[in-house]
Amino acid sequence: MESTWLEYAPEYGDRDAWPGTAEEGVAALAEDWEHFVSRIAALGDKRLLEPIGIGPGGWADETCPKLALRAFKEVTHHGAEIGLLRDLYLRDGA
Repeated sequence: MESTWLEYAPEYGDRDAWPGTAEEGVAALAEDWEHFVSRIAALGDKRLLEPIGIGPGGWADETCPKLALRAFKEVTHHGAEIGLLRDLYLRDGA
């Protein structure tokens, strides 16, 4: 069992199969976002402000909100890239 900054939650692990359609992708994103937000909320004020400790990369001394904001920044960044590619694809007439 691996301990992470959101505690151990195997039910929220990697997908066995990635969505095959846009509709499935949107549903998967909504589901993953709900899991992410509910895990952050479940930490409580005390744990939220403590150092992460064991977990991802060089984040052991950082707080959970800082890593959560970093994750949110990455989702926003890559979501914008996906939106751009979608717009370019639609305008290409493919």
